[in-house]
Amino acid sequence: MSSPDTEKSTRKPAVAGTFYPADQKELQQKIQVSLDNAPDSPKKKVAMILVPHAGYDFSADIAALAYKTLIGQKIKRVYLLGNSHFDRFPGVVVDDNEFWETPLGKAEVDREKIQELFAFSPLVRTHSPTHGKDHALEVQLPFLQTVLDSPFTIIPLLFGNNTLYEYESMANILSSMYEDGDLFVISTDLSHYPPFEIAKKIDQETLKLISRKDGEGLKEHAKSALTTKENMLTILCGLPAVECAIVIARELNLEPKVLGYKNSGDVETENKNRVVGYGAISFILGKSRQKKQDEKELLNAEEQAMLLQIAKTSVENFIQNNTISDFGDIMPKLKKPSGAFVTIKRGGQLRGCVGLILPDDRPLWKVVRDMAIASATKDGRFRSVMANELPELSYEVSVLSSPTKIDDWQKIKLGIDGVVLTKGERVGIFLPQVARETLWSKERFLSELCFQKAGLAPDAFKTDPEITLSVFQAQVF
Repeated sequence: MSSPDTEKSTRKPAVAGTFYPADQKELQQKIQVSLDNAPDSPKKKVAMILVPHAGYDFSADIAALAYKTLIGQKIKRVYLLGNSHFDRFPGVVVDDNEFWETPLGKAEVDREKIQELFAFSPLVRTHSPTHGKDHALEVQLPFLQTVLDSPFTIIPLLFGNNTLYEYESMANILSSMYEDGDLFVISTDLSHYPPFEIAKKIDQETLKLISRKDGEGLKEHAKSALTTKENMLTILCGLPAVECAIVIARELNLEPKVLGYKNSGDVETENKNRVVGYGAISFILGKSRQKKQDEKELLNAEEQAMLLQIAKTSVENFIQNNTISDFGDIMPKLKKPSGAFVTIKRGGQLRGCVGLILPDDRPLWKVVRDMAIASATKDGRFRSVMANELPELSYEVSVLSSPTKIDDWQKIKLGIDGVVLTKGERVGIFLPQVARETLWSKERFLSELCFQKAGLAPDAFKTDPEITLSVFQAQVF
């Protein structure tokens, strides 16, 4: 927690006094009683928890089971994930305030990390009004302010319930951003509003599927419950956030452990005909996964700026003077061979995109120079750039890792992996950002790659044994 300047923009609590006590001492006491009642757990590194977000009278004891596992951990950044209860929209929204306030103090919003999310994906945008009225993430903050000793920042993320596949791309991006000291908090209640005994059965199956990291099974379970069970509105009010959590758990090799369950009928025993379920799961960090791209291989801000300037200058000199630019005093990393794409846009619309997947003997800076000129003049989808357009152009450079063959299309990580599909002389390529921009499912992504880029049948990636798939990653700036 911080002691921020009071003039900084702050999200005030929306549900203090209703979902949890507005009085500081009363709130502290309520949380502490719940934590004291929770059993001690083995001290293992917890990277993610799933907790309910109902009023504390109903769900605080269940939430405390998960929050107690965090005591003693050094956590510096918390990603809060849930679903909007009021608004429907595509993608994910973050809050633009600098701090979130509860009766226990203020927590700083990690605006720098949010900017990284913006750079990664158009899935993410700012819309503070959605956050300002929603309780799903707010109710988690007093627990975090109680159990975490060191200062921490938060990244509040709400899904909008409006598309089917955004969670997978978002999960791949978040798992790639994960650092030691990060924590994911998944905020969701379980079944809404079946009778007591049906809720217990449905919710236990839901928790079991999450603990198995079985996303497909969870989808089928949700469909089955909705069509066959009395008064069932949903099995999870935060379903996309939970689906996102399952993908993160797979990517980070997290080991889920169900900690406890009850429903509102256990609290209001006279009202068991229409209940809501609450569960808690901790996700313990397993063996560290090996990053595909070492941090030292990434280009720093100065190197990125030089490549962008090379792209811009090369296009302008070629269009205006028909000359190929040369550049002196090139930074050492930019002299190494590497594949790269250069994307040119005008007014936010694509104007050209050409690249080199496999590095040849050219250094990276020359690849960027040549691909920039090719994007401006040789992309067959567009006429050549004219001189009067130059002031309106923007440039994006994607520096690529070497492609690696995969034996199963299901292994592709949407939003992280670019894909090369080949059959004989036919080749189709999609950069990683295509999945982020389109919100396509994995099957749609590959169908479009087959049809649009390689001239093959849309389902050829499933049916044609002669097709090979390779994946690569890109640093995009």
